[in-house]
Amino acid sequence: ARLTVASRVVRLALDKQGFADASFRLTRLSPGCVVVEEVRLGGASPVLSVDWAEARFSFPEILRGQLDRVRVRGVEPAVGFEAGKPQSPLFERLQGVLKASGGTASGASGGSNVFSVGEVSVYDLRLPLRLGGGAELAQLRGDLSAVSEPGPVRERYRLWTRFTEASGLRVEVAGRVDPVSGEVSLAPDVRIPRMERWLECATLVAPDQMARLTAFPSNCTFALRGAFSAAGWTNVGPFEVTAELGRGSLFSLKEPEGWVRFQTLRLEASGTPLDVQSRLSVGVSGFRIGSQDQVSQEEGRLL
Repeated sequence: ARLTVASRVVRLALDKQGFADASFRLTRLSPGCVVVEEVRLGGASPVLSVDWAEARFSFPEILRGQLDRVRVRGVEPAVGFEAGKPQSPLFERLQGVLKASGGTASGASGGSNVFSVGEVSVYDLRLPLRLGGGAELAQLRGDLSAVSEPGPVRERYRLWTRFTEASGLRVEVAGRVDPVSGEVSLAPDVRIPRMERWLECATLVAPDQMARLTAFPSNCTFALRGAFSAAGWTNVGPFEVTAELGRGSLFSLKEPEGWVRFQTLRLEASGTPLDVQSRLSVGVSGFRIGSQDQVSQEEGRLL
């Protein structure tokens, strides 16, 4: 009976806020814990689906504007591309509801009026990237977590996230963020084993822009890692970054016709936006220009 009454109260609140097509199943309601499953927003073609969500808290924390932790599993927002631009039906939906209610995107100006959470974790986050017609380009899957650091300032969080894709793409980001002051320090690590796979996706998304390319990769791997910091969300501070192609990465050239194969291609940069130091290392193992001129490094072993 308690779950039924609570579900009806939530249902009325959602209808009042413009979410009449949202569905959910409240499976646990007890002092200190709420569990919701099978959350869908958008009817038969949901713009957001969540398999499971749990919030844990204590009443003294609630009175202080705090939650112990929020964990979510099986999150899938709809993401698409139209005319070469990303589209988020979920964002558009929320923006429309917010505008209709006369609200604004900014929250309360005082940090004391904002709930703080000890931990926010999302498991099995699925991002299916689709064209406007519905064809799926790729699906990113990942996890992310934000945990408040011990100390007097609970709003400072330690972040970690990891995304992968079937072709071998891997993106990891770790760092810290203070949502009140906007201080951010992040360390990304990106690995792309097949750049041509993502070039094909980009060609489907934005064919006119990609038609201007004059070099096309094959057998090409890419890696990027670094660290940067910012204050006030936008004031970028010191940074360092390293980007490199894998050994044997080859680029076919359209004009002039030919190709170039890199033994090494590595770019290092560091400093601040006003004072950047960089270093470029290039090693070419072969190239061809036109139909006749060709140079290639041959490797072998005498037996």
